[in-house]
Amino acid sequence: MDQMNLRPPFGNLVCNALESGRQVSVALERPTAEQPYLQAILTSNIPQDAEKALLEQAGWHSTQDGRSSHAMLRLLLTLRELRKIYPTLQVYAVDGPFYNEQPSSRDEAIGKSVLALSPAAPSGLTLVLTGNVHAMQAPMFGFPTSAMVLPRSVAVSLEITDAKGSQAWNCVSSGCGSHPSGVPDKDSGRIYGIYLDPTLAPIGRVDGIFALKTPLTSSPPAINDVH
Repeated sequence: MDQMNLRPPFGNLVCNALESGRQVSVALERPTAEQPYLQAILTSNIPQDAEKALLEQAGWHSTQDGRSSHAMLRLLLTLRELRKIYPTLQVYAVDGPFYNEQPSSRDEAIGKSVLALSPAAPSGLTLVLTGNVHAMQAPMFGFPTSAMVLPRSVAVSLEITDAKGSQAWNCVSSGCGSHPSGVPDKDSGRIYGIYLDPTLAPIGRVDGIFALKTPLTSSPPAINDVH
């Protein structure tokens, strides 16, 4: 794969699937209200204007975590570049509507949004990027997860693991910034890749892990780049 080390890990998965001849749809944990702006990122002839319009949306200002990070914006720009080569690539927002503010309703809504993206082509594949908890196949924090909405016969859930020392940008009681985070792999020597073995998951019930091998670095909000 060309420039593999320059792409976000999820971008590498998308690229691999496209190179194998699959018709790929990408589902992201972004508000469904942003769908027109995500489409513009992919297709606009003036990408700077499309990026500015996207970052003006409320979801990029109301939260400070991976969903609204510079890394998420970088992933979208990666998908834009891939779509130039593979024009059938589609990108969808699947977070909400929430129906109400209960976490259980939000997870159900995300699952239903993903379910509605069932690929039309026999070789179609939907790749979903969410936080690890949404991908669990058993209830977490007392309510069903997004992945539990999907038929077990067609869905494969992976837990993202990393190395000790990972950081994430989020907001805690002490303030917003870079904080310890991540799910350290059970095997510190495991090489980068996907492993379809449920017993390898450090927490929860999934089909396997996506081992990143290295510690994650925190990514600040994308709006910090807007001047």
